[in-house]
Amino acid sequence: MAAIMATSVPLSHASATPVATASGLLAMLKETDPILRSYALTNLLKVVDTLWHEVAESLPDLEEIAEDLDLDLPTRQTAAAVASRVFFHLEEPVQALRLALEGGEENFDVVNDRKSAYVECLVAAAIEAYIKKKRALADGVVGDGDEEKKKMDDDDDEEEEVVDDSFSLEGVNLHVSLAFVNVMVFLARMLPSSKILFCLLFLGLNGGLRYVILEKPFVEDVEEEEEEENDAGEEKDGSKKSKRISFMRVSLKRKRSLKKVEVPHDDDDDDGDEDNSGDSKHDKNVNDEREIETEKNKEKKKMKPIAGTTTLCVQNATDGKVHNGHKFITWRAGSGSNLMVRSYGYLSSKQKISSPTELYECVRVDVFESKRRVPNMATRVVLPKAQFKNQDVVKKWHAPDIFVISLALPTEAPSLTRPTDDGPGVTITLYLKMKEKTREVLQRITAPDYNPKTDNSEDGIDTQERLVNAVRLFDEWCRRSPTDKTFQSRFKMIPQADNPKEVGLPGWIAKYNGKPVLIRRNDVTGFLYNNPELNAMEFDITLHPFPYLAKQGLSYVKEHIFTKAIASFGFVIEGRNDDELPEVVIGCAQLCYPDPAIFIQGNDFFKGRSPQSFEE
Repeated sequence: MAAIMATSVPLSHASATPVATASGLLAMLKETDPILRSYALTNLLKVVDTLWHEVAESLPDLEEIAEDLDLDLPTRQTAAAVASRVFFHLEEPVQALRLALEGGEENFDVVNDRKSAYVECLVAAAIEAYIKKKRALADGVVGDGDEEKKKMDDDDDEEEEVVDDSFSLEGVNLHVSLAFVNVMVFLARMLPSSKILFCLLFLGLNGGLRYVILEKPFVEDVEEEEEEENDAGEEKDGSKKSKRISFMRVSLKRKRSLKKVEVPHDDDDDDGDEDNSGDSKHDKNVNDEREIETEKNKEKKKMKPIAGTTTLCVQNATDGKVHNGHKFITWRAGSGSNLMVRSYGYLSSKQKISSPTELYECVRVDVFESKRRVPNMATRVVLPKAQFKNQDVVKKWHAPDIFVISLALPTEAPSLTRPTDDGPGVTITLYLKMKEKTREVLQRITAPDYNPKTDNSEDGIDTQERLVNAVRLFDEWCRRSPTDKTFQSRFKMIPQADNPKEVGLPGWIAKYNGKPVLIRRNDVTGFLYNNPELNAMEFDITLHPFPYLAKQGLSYVKEHIFTKAIASFGFVIEGRNDDELPEVVIGCAQLCYPDPAIFIQGNDFFKGRSPQSFEE
């Protein structure tokens, strides 16, 4: 016992003397003496933020103490508070919130400690849990644990579940009301009454007001928005007068658009006939003007920008960014061999390998900033042409010639007063063209007389470098995903900084470098668009709904890492048996030291006002 006490820090000096290890304190949790156990928990709470990786190994002991009703309340609360801090550092806010509420107000003070990342994160988790619960009740959804159970049943990597975590309500239902009360106390101390009212509406109306006010979808008709901005800009210095005039102009436009209703007149009344004639002429003029304006808008919409003109393709990462006097984000085609994927036999060996190759080649990339997520980029730009040697072959497969992958990254620091599902950010769009080799494999495996058991085309190739399984899996994904949401959720993204030493990634970000992220939540974080008329398919990924800490990390990356990084983005369909393995990267690209200061604005890009890196 003396040895154990010697390795621990005296209670009176715990906060002043740094502790190198928590092993002594953790050993004391096994003691039966309540005084020693209380002493250990009190000191663990003081060092858990720095030694949480050690304390994590004792999470079962901490939760057992927190649930032991034979112990006194302060001891149970302290154990819950320590465990909550560990879950916070493990980036599991739901579990952290559950234990924080059990830890009592003394250990989870949302008022006096509101500026800490711990409190801010858990308050966000409480709001998210409340909103989800209200929506579930309104939609008649029963069984909050079903989604979590499904996660446990899936054969996925644990590392691939942690980032795209949809805040399951498992274990939180009993505490939602208390969490909401704590959040309201927190808001009452921070915000004026008008904002509190807004927050109550924001939370109480089942999220409806939140979508109407804060989550207005992307407007395709950007021309009208620009016209209103130009009208406002015509007046001097943006004065109140100019704003009133601009508002009146918009109102008049709307009134004119509604003035198509004809008023019936009495044919026996001569004055009425004259008025009807005048109205008819007026209506005809209005209709003519409207038709002319409609034709102009149609012409504008036909003028799509060329895909890939917001960036500059380079051979080397350090090549210049200037073209025709303008700076551009630079990129180069990535190599699948730089990304780790599941090997053949992964289910038993758990071994990963470098991707044998890529199924598609990246031919163009767009990078731009926008106020909202921009969906279905394939329909908004002029896509690159896809020409093949066997162009006249009748297609019997579902994989498209052009596969578009668009990634929406939030770049603002997360906040409780902004919507979580959309907002300002940067869009990175990859335009991928099917490789000839992939097309040859598809032509072979979709032939009417094809028999996989007698296919010996890859007999001379190492098992870990074969393509047929991955090509078949991707074609199956393209076939089933439009209607099978479970199969669609096999899509994985692999983000990776290729120069981590140069960048100096902090540990809490480095642990995710090169690790795949499953895009599980269909129509929330992943959106599929099938465009057969363009012989293209698109999968959009948005990180806006991702957990608080993930978005906090992205904000940090933009501010401190973007300009130093060579960042690769790869994508793959998850293989779950040996008939689908080894995995092969669908396509990838590498951004070279992207500087947020030179991001092109989305409105300028779609209006044709931005500089172009090339012309066709």
